[in-house]
Amino acid sequence: MKLENHNMKHLVFCWEYGAGYGHIAGFIPIAKYLKSAGVKVSWILKHLDHAHLIRENGFEDEWILQAPIAKNTNATKQQTVNYSQIMTFLGFSNEQACLNLVSSWRDSLQLLNADMIVADHAPAAIIASQTLNIKRCMIGTGFFSPPRVDKTPAFSLFNNVPENKIAELDNYLVKVANYTLTHFKQQPITKVAELFSVEEDFLCTFPELDHYTNRKNQEYWGARFSSSMGKKIDFTSDKFKIFVYIHSNMRDFEQLLTALNNIEAETILHVPKLNVERASLQFTNLTFSPEPIEMDHVLNQVDLAICNAGHGTVAAVLLAGKRLLLVPNQLEQRILTQRLIQQGLAATFYSSNRQVDFETTLKQMMLDSKIQANVQNFQNLYWGYDSKDQAKAIADCCLDILAE
Repeated sequence: MKLENHNMKHLVFCWEYGAGYGHIAGFIPIAKYLKSAGVKVSWILKHLDHAHLIRENGFEDEWILQAPIAKNTNATKQQTVNYSQIMTFLGFSNEQACLNLVSSWRDSLQLLNADMIVADHAPAAIIASQTLNIKRCMIGTGFFSPPRVDKTPAFSLFNNVPENKIAELDNYLVKVANYTLTHFKQQPITKVAELFSVEEDFLCTFPELDHYTNRKNQEYWGARFSSSMGKKIDFTSDKFKIFVYIHSNMRDFEQLLTALNNIEAETILHVPKLNVERASLQFTNLTFSPEPIEMDHVLNQVDLAICNAGHGTVAAVLLAGKRLLLVPNQLEQRILTQRLIQQGLAATFYSSNRQVDFETTLKQMMLDSKIQANVQNFQNLYWGYDSKDQAKAIADCCLDILAE
C-alpha cells in the first residue's frame, strides 16, 4: 500500500517511559514497512544507548531526537499501586511540571512537523499531539494501556487498595492534566481513561500476557518483538542448554551467575553493559555475549530461558515452546511474572521466602515437565503467529489513518 498524497507524510515514533532496547527494536519492523510505502519516519527516544540499531537497520538519514523526560519524583521508592500513580511520579507531579513536559514534547513534534505519532509508553507525547491536532496511536503491552474504565484499576499485586485511595490518585492526575489541557485550549477530562483517546491502540500482547485481567472489548494485536536482530550464536555441547538475558542491576546477580556456573549445563548469557572480559574470568563455565543475541536462532537450541520478565523476551520464549525461569526486576515484570506463574507458564526464583536457593531451583527446572507441557500448549494455541505479519498489519493500519 502506498500513499497517494504527493506530500510525504511524516510519522514519529515516541518513547517516554521504561528501559531496554525492546522499545526501539519493536519499532524497526513497522518503520521499514512504512518507509517502503513512502512515509517519512523519525524517532524521539527516551534512551539513545541503542539508537545505532535504528541506523544499522536502514534508517541512516532519519531524525533521532532525545525525548523530553521528567525526573522520577518517587524518591522514597514507595509502591505504585496503579497507572495514575506512575504518571504522577513521572512528569505529572504538579501542574507546572506537566505543562513543562508537554510543552517540550510539543516543541519536538513541531520541529519535526509530524503528521502522526506512534507512542510507546509515552502519555505526555499523546497529550502534546492532541494539543497540536496530530493523529496519534498507542503501542505497547497491557501495562502501558490501562483498561478504559471509570477508575484506573489497581495493579494485581495490590489486591486490597481502598477505593478512596484509587479515587484520590485518579482525581489528582485529572487535575494536573487539565491544567495543561486548558492552557492549550483543549477540553478538560473527567477521568484518566480520556487521556488515552487515540485513533488506534495497538495492544501488543496476548490475553495470557496482559498485565490486566479485567479488560473488555479491546483487540489484541499479539506480542511485539524483533527476534531476528542480533548475533547468531551456537551451543557446542550435548549438555542441557540455558539461554540467559538479564540486566546486571537485578538483585542477587552474582549469586545467580555462581549457581549457573556450578550446575551441569551449557549456558550462554547476554547481559547489557556487563564487563564481559572480567565476567568470563570469574565464571569460567559460562559463555557471555557482549552483543544482543538473535532470539530465533538461539531459541531453536535451548531447553530453558532465564530473563527479567521483559514482555517481548517472554513472548518469544513461550512462542518457541521453551521453559521460562523469571527474575523480575521492577513492577511491570513482577506483575507479568505473577500472571504467568498463576497459569503454570513459568517459574521464578523468588517467592514469599526471601532465602533463595538458586542451584536447587535451576535443577528443578531442568527436570520440569509440567511447565513444559503448559508452554507447549501455549505454543500450539498461537501456532503460526509471526511478529513480522503483526508489524505489517500495524503499518497498514497506520497508513490508513494517515490517508484519512
